[in-house]
Amino acid sequence: MGGSTFWYIPNKVYIAHFYDVLTPEELQRQSDKGIELIRSGEPPVHIIIDTRFMSEYPTDMSQVLRVTRAFHEENLGWALLISNDPAVRLLAHVVAQLKRTKLKSFTAPDEALGYLKQIDPNLTPLPAYPIQSASDRVSV
Repeated sequence: MGGSTFWYIPNKVYIAHFYDVLTPEELQRQSDKGIELIRSGEPPVHIIIDTRFMSEYPTDMSQVLRVTRAFHEENLGWALLISNDPAVRLLAHVVAQLKRTKLKSFTAPDEALGYLKQIDPNLTPLPAYPIQSASDRVSV
């Protein structure tokens, strides 16, 4: 199972990177870490959710809704999803809509970062995106 959550731009943007098999427990753990970052950051705090290297994930909607509490945080800005899997994108958009979270999905990091520059121009210049392949593991 795999997941890591860490600051991309300290106090403003964090990355939730999911890879291999994502269990409900791991999703819960990463969501809790996200809540800590959102609460300690400077609003609005944006999240980049990178699922490009995830092979399995929870599909029980009630379970996913229960463990994605970070989407309820008032200091959360935008959630930017990077995924090539249409089912993951659909699931994420349904969750975001039910939780009234602003979510936009992309297939590549450069697209997500371009959008991030548009919605929050004060963040530029953006650092290089840290996850380029399935073997990249950022742990904090």
